[in-house]
Amino acid sequence: MAKVTWTETVRLHLEREIRAGIHPPGPHLDEIGLAHWLGCSRTPLREALNQLVAVGLLDRRSHRGVFVASSDSGAVIALAEACAKMEAACAGLAERRMSEPMRAELCRLAVAARQVRDRLARMG
Repeated sequence: MAKVTWTETVRLHLEREIRAGIHPPGPHLDEIGLAHWLGCSRTPLREALNQLVAVGLLDRRSHRGVFVASSDSGAVIALAEACAKMEAACAGLAERRMSEPMRAELCRLAVAARQVRDRLARMG
């Protein structure tokens, strides 16, 4: 059974904040400060940042760090929304094929994820 990782939790949280404009395009993201604020170590944070770089929400600049990407054309946001829709479709397909014990475990994980999201929301 798949577990919700810190990397996934942090990636989703940062993605939502970027979409909401909490992290506007341009500023440098301080890894140490973000890790402290999110209550996680730098390893899952770096993995989450790498995933966000891969989908174009962040830019990595040599010897300068990670920055929120500019979205002049809106293509970055459209790509992130398309990825979210594909993830939801895949989750729906998987849910239809799982057994009752697997479905119960999924519900347990959803509750745990909600608790983590609530914790992150209280921190921000």
